[in-house]
Amino acid sequence: MSFERCDICISLLLIFMLLIKFQVVLSPIS
Repeated sequence: MSFERCDICISLLLIFMLLIKFQVVLSPIS
């Protein structure tokens, strides 16, 4: 069970990182 929660936390962190990267890449364009 704990491992599953860890996977979810890791996936959320990855999603946040991707969102930040997209914002940084798109911010200069707009």
